[in-house]
Amino acid sequence: MVKKIQGNMIGPDELGGKRRWEVPHVYTILLSIIMLAGVLSYIIPAGEYQRVTINGIKAVDPNTFQYIPNTPVSFFDWFVAIPRGMASSIAIMAIIFIPVGAVNVYTASGAFQAAIAHLLKRGGSKGSLAIMIGLMSFFAFRAGFEGAIDTHLAFVPLTIGFALAAGYDVLTGVAITMVPTFVSFALGPTNPYTVLISQEIAGLPPFSGLPLRLAAWGVVMALTYYHVLRYAIRVKREPSLSMVQDVDTAGMAIDVEEYTKEPLTTRKKILVAMLLGTIVVIVTGALKFGWYLNQMTAAFLISGILAGIVAGFDNKKIANLFVEGGSKVYFGAMCVAVARAIQVVLEDGHIIDTIIHALATILQNVPGTISVLAMYVLQLLINFFIPSGSGQAMATMPILAPLSDVIGVTRQTAVLAFQFGDGITNLVFPTMGLIFAYIAFGGISYEKYLKFIFPLMWKVLAVGAIFLVIAHAISYGPF
Repeated sequence: MVKKIQGNMIGPDELGGKRRWEVPHVYTILLSIIMLAGVLSYIIPAGEYQRVTINGIKAVDPNTFQYIPNTPVSFFDWFVAIPRGMASSIAIMAIIFIPVGAVNVYTASGAFQAAIAHLLKRGGSKGSLAIMIGLMSFFAFRAGFEGAIDTHLAFVPLTIGFALAAGYDVLTGVAITMVPTFVSFALGPTNPYTVLISQEIAGLPPFSGLPLRLAAWGVVMALTYYHVLRYAIRVKREPSLSMVQDVDTAGMAIDVEEYTKEPLTTRKKILVAMLLGTIVVIVTGALKFGWYLNQMTAAFLISGILAGIVAGFDNKKIANLFVEGGSKVYFGAMCVAVARAIQVVLEDGHIIDTIIHALATILQNVPGTISVLAMYVLQLLINFFIPSGSGQAMATMPILAPLSDVIGVTRQTAVLAFQFGDGITNLVFPTMGLIFAYIAFGGISYEKYLKFIFPLMWKVLAVGAIFLVIAHAISYGPF
């Protein structure tokens, strides 16, 4: 037996015992990385590439790297970087707060819970699995083909409620939304934020090389479904196998018996249709009108207000529901801001380009198939420092594209290495602040989340490596 003492160290009890260390609080981890970045700004020489505009995209000119006078970031500015990170992440924070607040209005109406409860009562265990697969497919297709990752946050409370009502646990509820979203975004066949931008910089036809990408995506999504469903089924059969037994889920579950006492009213059916309609509007806006985070956030805001009116709530209740919903994701939203501060410090110290230049130089001396895998590992490392897919594409693809010509790798293969390397480790790297926004809904610790996700991540990384070897072997093109 052990008892908890100050901080995250577990100390010996009266009978004596060994101390054991626990994973620190997420904010502690992120702050430590900020401080490390600040220290590195004193150690790593400052350097920079010149940026050029190619077809409207600002990218690195790979032939222009030069060292510049050091610009070390002061101790005080390490902390100034946090509000600066918040300022530069405001659009992402808005799409965390407002859509969650809007969905909270729908949840308060009871419409979604009633619809799910009726479906669960009618379909039983097989029905719950069908619903789970349907939800996961929706999130996977949006993330992989449209690049949606932030907007899915709003649905986590609903998938948690469904999972608990169906006899699964809170981790299953979070995983239904989060895992297919993150994995599909990483290997998405037409993800505009990684595939399209990197192909544009590399001079490749938009969305070319689709068959191999579809094959890789299909394999990893099969692994993803198996991972989540296997865990969910095991936990339902034997609740003691749950990794999150200690999480208080009071008030999170949908009470099937309670919500099925009365038939679905016309008002509730309208509200369910409105919520689904909101998703259709956002998807259409993104595909047809080029909507991004601000427009999507506005659509959720309008939808939430209209939902409150249809539900019969007064203006005070609608406003309070938005605030209540947003307050649930404060922790996660702040993680996004603090994680962004890491990049602020690295940029102020002018050491990101130096790191990229050093890693790219190593690749020049690596031959054959190994060079493709080295390119993959390079991107995995850089992803820690630049978790943004589009930002990483603009920083590294102008270097990898011409480098691939020199080392005998097709540019399409280089783009594939970038895509896989950019996204897969988003599942675990703390610099990807959205991780914490997702798991915060379920009160799940980072440590337990890692225990759940690592087995899947290693498999996805292996699949990525296999497909890169295949790409190199077949001279994946068109060039």
